[in-house]
Amino acid sequence: MEILQISYVFNVDKIQQKLMLLFEEMLGYLPPAISPDAFFSVLLKPPEQQEIFIAVDRTTSNICGICTVVQEQSVFRKHLLITELFVTRNMRRHKIGTMLLTRATNYAKSTGCERIIASISRNARGVEYDEFFTSHHFRTLVPHNSFTIAVR
Repeated sequence: MEILQISYVFNVDKIQQKLMLLFEEMLGYLPPAISPDAFFSVLLKPPEQQEIFIAVDRTTSNICGICTVVQEQSVFRKHLLITELFVTRNMRRHKIGTMLLTRATNYAKSTGCERIIASISRNARGVEYDEFFTSHHFRTLVPHNSFTIAVR
């Protein structure tokens, strides 16, 4: 399993279809079909402060997880906001979420972020997210039915 920046996985066979299937499982519905050019232009032109990490099984070329992060500057400090962290159902409990979170943490350190905040949509897996972030030394600030906000 490799954790790669999204720009490094465009050579994966049928990448658009694999990402769309990941998004379908993550969101609970299939996003509208768009042309490959439009799809990749969105992924290739993220805001300067955003990065997307993908967990790729190089033996099968399957995409097993995603983590999207954004750097933000407040008055007093720079922090990293994790906006998505998702692992496909069949690959959970294989430490892929931990690998994605570690990559995000290393990215935060390399870009000078002093704090990491996770703001994750919860749907039915809310308790899993709370347990996951707690096990990685985050503390939940806002327990809510629709999202988790945790800080480390």
